[in-house]
Amino acid sequence: MKFLKSHIVFALAAMAALSSCSEDGYWDQYSEADNKFSFQQSSVSYKYSSPDFPSTITVQITRDDSNGEATLPVTATTDAAGISCPSQVTFPAGVSCVEYPITVDAASIPFAEDITVKLAITDDDTSISGIGAITVSLYKDFTWNYIGDGVYTTNIFGDQWPQPVYRAQENPQAFMLENLIATGYNIWFMLDDTYSQVQYYPLQATGYYDQGDLTYYLPNLSQSYVDGDDVVFLQQLAYYSGANLALLARSWESITMPAGWNN
Repeated sequence: MKFLKSHIVFALAAMAALSSCSEDGYWDQYSEADNKFSFQQSSVSYKYSSPDFPSTITVQITRDDSNGEATLPVTATTDAAGISCPSQVTFPAGVSCVEYPITVDAASIPFAEDITVKLAITDDDTSISGIGAITVSLYKDFTWNYIGDGVYTTNIFGDQWPQPVYRAQENPQAFMLENLIATGYNIWFMLDDTYSQVQYYPLQATGYYDQGDLTYYLPNLSQSYVDGDDVVFLQQLAYYSGANLALLARSWESITMPAGWNN
């Protein structure tokens, strides 16, 4: 009985030690090397008109433990001019979330192009189930001014309708057709300096879904042309997988521009 009693006393003492906070316990020991970090999301996109393009865009980074100050190395990759990113970010003591700044020289950012900035932290610095990399997409849009309604004719969809037309304040040869096929999906193109040839028409989502898949417009520019007030496209409707196009339809489409469109 004495043997059993001594073991019970020892067990109770051990349980008491485990259930109390010791100043010297392993759970109170903090090391910056043990701190782990994560981006809030794996991708984010920003689209701004030229006058509203910010000089700084921030990305949030969190850490598991706010004890002490911590410095986190961050690798930034981009091919774009006018983008500046720090090589590290510092968490002050008691702070678990900071904003990593991407500095942007808006004047150096080209219009109507997708600019990508990729940020990453090492696997060793990434928290369990955390996000160790983020892709930041930037797009500087033109300032579009309404110039009137034209008429859009599509053989692909077999329809015709009045079409609002906008002109870029920063480039008078650039035009935008608002909500052309579906609401929220604008289509833009650029003519040459003499308004006689279709110079540029990038791959653009139409907002029309075929059997659940989003479709895109990409005309054949070599056979597209301008005839008076009519801008005519040999239009191609396609799926786009991120690497390959799968053609669904090809036919003529046109926009009859509003009066005074090329003045």
